[in-house]
Amino acid sequence: MAYKILIILSIIVFHSWNAINICHGENNVDERGTLDGVYIKAIETYPNPKPQEFNFGVGLYPYNAYYSGFGLGASYTYYFNKTWAWDIVNGMSFFSFDKDLISVLAEDFGVEPEQIERIEFLVGSNLKYVHSYGKLIFLKKFIRYYRSSFIFGIGLASTNERSYFTGNFGFDINFFVNDSFSVKFEACDSMTLNGSSIASPNYIVVKIITGISY
Repeated sequence: MAYKILIILSIIVFHSWNAINICHGENNVDERGTLDGVYIKAIETYPNPKPQEFNFGVGLYPYNAYYSGFGLGASYTYYFNKTWAWDIVNGMSFFSFDKDLISVLAEDFGVEPEQIERIEFLVGSNLKYVHSYGKLIFLKKFIRYYRSSFIFGIGLASTNERSYFTGNFGFDINFFVNDSFSVKFEACDSMTLNGSSIASPNYIVVKIITGISY
């Protein structure tokens, strides 16, 4: 009987000692090695992107009542670090295509605009603040890194009638195919600063861009 009691006490002491060690270890976990309270021994570092990037892409300006603008553009961007970048020069030339509203006005009401102010090109210089980056699984198969930025800067909008200074605001998200090639989706609003004769002075352009980094 005493032998059985001794065995039971030994088991209790053993498990109690393990529990104390576990609690002591949890209390001594360095908070710098935790993420949302979960202890992390190691975490993969996001690869520092190459500092220089050439971009080529197409854009769409669909928000004018009388026409849609289709653009071809290019830009050069320099990344100071993983947080800040300078889109040193960004330009896009536009071709316009009339919407149905012009023919509807002519056929149904017998009127048509005497002159339509059409965007011809946008050029600007913008700062970029990288607010998030990481990696994701595309189509449940391909692991791809991404980077997303806020855009703000100044520029010039030129139409068939006059030119305007603009303040530029937008965002982009960049998906890396490999270390040197990426595909970017961008939306940028070029707000005219020195007055405008058109109904909507904002040129909101949506772009699909390919980037080559080196």
